[in-house]
Amino acid sequence: MSAIALATTAFLPLKAQDTPEEKLNMTMYAIMNMYVDTVDKASFVNDVIARTVSTLDPFSAYLTPEEARANEAALLGPTASGADSGPASGKTVQTAYMADARTGYIRLTMFAESSPEEFRQAVGKLGKQGMKNLILDIQGNPGGFMESAIAIADELLGGNRTIVTTSGAHIPTESACTQVDGCFETGRVVLLTNGQTMSAAEILAGALRDWDRAVIVGSTTFGKGLIQETLPFKDGSALRLTVARYLTPCGMTIQKPYEGYGKVFADTAGTFRSLTNGRLLKSRGGIEADVYVPRDTVFMTQWYYNVSFNGMQKSEVSSYLRENGDMLKKKYRTPEAYFRKFTGEDEMFRELTDKAVASGLPFDRKECDRSAYAIKTQLKALLARELYPDDHDIYYRILNTANPAVVKALGLLSGDEYDGILGIK
Repeated sequence: MSAIALATTAFLPLKAQDTPEEKLNMTMYAIMNMYVDTVDKASFVNDVIARTVSTLDPFSAYLTPEEARANEAALLGPTASGADSGPASGKTVQTAYMADARTGYIRLTMFAESSPEEFRQAVGKLGKQGMKNLILDIQGNPGGFMESAIAIADELLGGNRTIVTTSGAHIPTESACTQVDGCFETGRVVLLTNGQTMSAAEILAGALRDWDRAVIVGSTTFGKGLIQETLPFKDGSALRLTVARYLTPCGMTIQKPYEGYGKVFADTAGTFRSLTNGRLLKSRGGIEADVYVPRDTVFMTQWYYNVSFNGMQKSEVSSYLRENGDMLKKKYRTPEAYFRKFTGEDEMFRELTDKAVASGLPFDRKECDRSAYAIKTQLKALLARELYPDDHDIYYRILNTANPAVVKALGLLSGDEYDGILGIK
């Protein structure tokens, strides 16, 4: 039989395929059984899956076994390894403290399985200390379990209210609503967001905004409104596939527009109104802040980077502690006393600057002055962490004195502007 005849005979079955699925299956069969060279089936299939899924949208992906394990560990949080899931030791409530006599501050780094219980414990702790208002910081929160974000929204919203609606071509449209008597349904709330507040974190932000439950301070969230399901394979790898989009209670999609995938996935032409006070809400991708507070970048000079890269802050703290540790522990017997009365950061900064110059780091007076406040704050916070190792919050409490969004939030909670922003009469 000639080569032409062989080729014709071999490829006759390809013409009999009627559906796209059959065509794909036949193509894979032909490559595996008829290609001129032997094909490594596992690596070829993995590569085909990865390339194909990556064309759908920015979030669908093929995960190697290592990536799948890391993804699962991050989502399950500390309970996956049997660790205590309380606020002090969990991967997700980073800190919870009283920012003033009436205001609690909670920073939530992601939404893991343990997050709702961590949040409830943190609120309970602060409630016993007199919390009437709450600053909830989800800046940089990349998301995680949608169910955990819904549960935390439920702790903050009273009545029978929709939290989020999910909708996709192959799943039924469903709405998650409040179900429990929440741990903080009354009292003012300020939610801190930025451009890295993503996915499940945006579910929480959208629910609190749409029901006029919180003033949002910071900047517009990332704009990720597509939901992924992780489908495991027997070899430990997994398929992370976008299966639905979610809508905020007022019906807005927060997915920002993107191009290059054949679909936009977002409608930014609509306008919506909040569900309690009728505020006008704009749909431009992401959840917009009510009060815009830009990230503080003034201190980010070359001098700052040189000092930080060389570990000068930690080195200075260690040196200062060796020389003054006993005196400091006697003079500032509690973290509160240290927070309110310690002023040694000026001396520490001068010593750091002298050591940095002596070590040969290029010095610029203007850059040094621009970075001074941030470095002094870091020095005070690092020293506090060494002096009070059992206090897991003092470090963040001090750092936040230089955080513009936190400072603005405290001001809003103590005045009449809060009600005006939410349209409360």
